[in-house]
Amino acid sequence: MLKKALLLLLCSFLLFMVGLVDLASAASPVEISAKDSVRFDLTTHQFFAEGDVVIEFDDLTLYGDRLLWDSDKQILYLDGNVIMEQSEERFYGDSLVYNVETSQGTFEQVYSEFSGENINGLIFVFGDQMHIDGDDFHIVQGKVSTCDLSTPHYHLAIKSIQVYPGEKMIIRGVTYYEGKIPLFYWPYLAIPLDNRFDVDYFNLPEVGYSAKDGYYIKNRYNYFITQNANGTIFYDYYTKHGFGLGLNHNYGHRSLGKGNFAFYSIPATHRQYFSTQLNHEYEQDNLKLTTKNAYYQELVDDILEVKRKTQTSLYYRREGLTVTGSVNYEDEIGSSESRDMTLAGSWNQKITPNLDLNLRGSVTAKDDERVINQLAETAYRLNNHTFSLSFQQQYNPDILDPEATASWRSVNKLPEFTWRWQNPTFNGQRFPGRFELGVGRYLEYPSLVVSWRVAPKLELSSRTWRSDFGTTLTYSGGLAGYFYDYDLSQQVAHGRISLVQSLTPNLRFSSTYNRQVVFGETLFRFDQQNPRHTLTGQLSYTNRPFTASIRTGYNFELERFDSLVKQVSWNNYNAGLNLSATMYYNLNTKQFGNLVTMFNYRPHERFNIRLGSRYQLNNQRFERVDSQLSFDLTEKIAVKYDMIYDMIKQKFTRGELTVTIDLHCRELSLAYNQVREEFRVKYSLNAFPKLPLGFSSTDGISLFELTDLQELLGIDSDDDDEEDDDDYD
Repeated sequence: MLKKALLLLLCSFLLFMVGLVDLASAASPVEISAKDSVRFDLTTHQFFAEGDVVIEFDDLTLYGDRLLWDSDKQILYLDGNVIMEQSEERFYGDSLVYNVETSQGTFEQVYSEFSGENINGLIFVFGDQMHIDGDDFHIVQGKVSTCDLSTPHYHLAIKSIQVYPGEKMIIRGVTYYEGKIPLFYWPYLAIPLDNRFDVDYFNLPEVGYSAKDGYYIKNRYNYFITQNANGTIFYDYYTKHGFGLGLNHNYGHRSLGKGNFAFYSIPATHRQYFSTQLNHEYEQDNLKLTTKNAYYQELVDDILEVKRKTQTSLYYRREGLTVTGSVNYEDEIGSSESRDMTLAGSWNQKITPNLDLNLRGSVTAKDDERVINQLAETAYRLNNHTFSLSFQQQYNPDILDPEATASWRSVNKLPEFTWRWQNPTFNGQRFPGRFELGVGRYLEYPSLVVSWRVAPKLELSSRTWRSDFGTTLTYSGGLAGYFYDYDLSQQVAHGRISLVQSLTPNLRFSSTYNRQVVFGETLFRFDQQNPRHTLTGQLSYTNRPFTASIRTGYNFELERFDSLVKQVSWNNYNAGLNLSATMYYNLNTKQFGNLVTMFNYRPHERFNIRLGSRYQLNNQRFERVDSQLSFDLTEKIAVKYDMIYDMIKQKFTRGELTVTIDLHCRELSLAYNQVREEFRVKYSLNAFPKLPLGFSSTDGISLFELTDLQELLGIDSDDDDEEDDDDYD
């Protein structure tokens, strides 16, 4: 104990002497401790230490067996099991020479581990030598791998690595070795260590075959010059089309903004395939400008298909003022032609704390049809009152819908005055809702009807009442009147009430009644109110793991029933088993609709099977069958099959077989798509982000990718309408 105390006292004295000699030239004090021995040469001003040496300086901590410190030159010589810790990084090596003043040094036989926010696991780096310059590290003649074995399955032999902790790794002269066999070479690679870039950082070539492209090999070369200049170069080869070349470049500038430019072309082919896009975003102070532009062309069946699209938006905001503008344009030229365009803008200004000015306008064109909407409005707020005066031209949106029938084209409000009273008080009683009074002069096209209109409205907000007997009532409603010239008027009363009643702990009944009554007539078509009168009901039974329900409804105006829907399900979560069936019955035609069945069995994470079907009970035939199967053939081999079969068309709309082989730190995927007649092989490193292996089909999505059972299988009233043309929902 006395020996340790004397040793610490001697260290303190020597450090004090060193400080007198030249420590003042260092930016921060250096703390040194050693377990075995320390000594200081007053003649040479050199400090010696041995045994578990620890040096602390700023955010740098060094460990080693032996230390020589030249205090005149401010240089440390450390060897023997050297460890350097700086920020969150740690390096190991044989020896280190480090200048305390310049924060520069050289590390021999270095080893380190790095992690990144978008990297799974660790990156192991070995190097003959590492040069240190502040927070940047440059490793020469080294190896990189993400395999944690002492003899890694693969490694990247590199000429040099520049490491910027928490930012990126720049690797030059890269050769990929599978074991001892060199396979690929890259002159330059960049691997970001943060999450600023949602791209594939490291890709190996992908090979495969498809009926459309023939055999192919796809290559990706990712470059990272700076944070504001990085991207991917595509260089592919198809036996049926030749070379495919492309670029996806991300750029940024402090004053001009950031964006992305990309193109891809297959020049030496009859397909004439070319696509490009340009996206840019500029944001400065209160202004934001965004533009997205794309162009695509390809020769299909001797017809050149061309698609163009642009979206540009402007947003400006300062205290009391918000200005927006946008331009959207899209067209198609080829086998079918279409054109859509929208120009829109708005000006919202707070003139006083209670007075606002709102200006809005838009021009929308679809093919040869064009509509113009515009609004000028000023609004004044006083407590719970709002007064507004507006001039507006409003077009019927059904004009641009080819499947809709437009009963009117446009209406001009010249002008319209509105008074809104939120939660009004009558005779000292607060009414939970809103009173509104509108007065305006309207001109409707193409009828050319002109009239003043006075429209008082009273709306009751949704209210809920609950009893002690398991009853819950939710209700809302309102009254409205529309008074025109020529002694014409239209009155509307509407209400909605919902009931939920618990009959037993397992049985529940719910129902909704919706009614709208219309009296009188209107001069116009744009404000035509239609009566509504519907009633829906559902009875549900739940006794885990079993659930069942039956629901239907009736439209009193159309005198038609909704479909009768019966659902049963059995869920055993512990066993991973789920069974369900849904049946539809048309009460109007007294005919059965579809029967939907689902089976899902997942006893553990490594095995899952799903089966689904849609059966037409009336025609006694299957419409479609869905299946998903995934399981581990061995501990290293996983199999997945995803299928959709159209029983009516007698063809697969989806068929994907994927075999994934786990090679410890790597992964080999073999995939076959029977719809596209495409076979693909992909070899990837687990640590680096990669695009998921998957396909898309133009004939629909898998049933299992949705949640609600009715939506899951595309079952609604429209399906029954196609079957018997009598059902209504």
